[in-house]
Amino acid sequence: MPKKVLLLDSSAVLNDFNFSFKEEFAYATTSEIVWEIKDLRSKSLLESALQRQLISVFDPKPETVGWVARKTMQSGFQRLSSADLSIIALAVEFREMPEAFTVVTDDYSIQNFCLLLEIPFEPIIQGKISKTISFRTVCSNCAKEFPNTTEEKRCDICDSALKKTR
Repeated sequence: MPKKVLLLDSSAVLNDFNFSFKEEFAYATTSEIVWEIKDLRSKSLLESALQRQLISVFDPKPETVGWVARKTMQSGFQRLSSADLSIIALAVEFREMPEAFTVVTDDYSIQNFCLLLEIPFEPIIQGKISKTISFRTVCSNCAKEFPNTTEEKRCDICDSALKKTR
């Protein structure tokens, strides 16, 4: 029977001081996530897992990362790092594979997009989100709505500042 694959965000290793790689799971992450892990304890743990071949490092296709980036922008999120986008994109690609997988993260933005895209996820220490949120760009005065991808800073009707709202 194939092992369940756990797709690790950096928070999986960084936030849980008791985290350890267990032989009953297969682990995967992206090189962007690996570069985020800098503290000595977490880096040693990851290097040991790489040497013991307990974790595989994959890089999602650029077109998948682009698709995820567009999805996040359409939802009004601008705080996702390239590492965050990479783990979500990897999860999107894993949906095409026969193995069962779960994204492991404490990052609420990543959890939000996993929920939005119907990707299974589990938190480490923090709670699990129960509903998705998205943002919209509106005029602070007249409430005209603008696309989330707009680069405008002011309303074309009343010249008031634009803001993001939930």
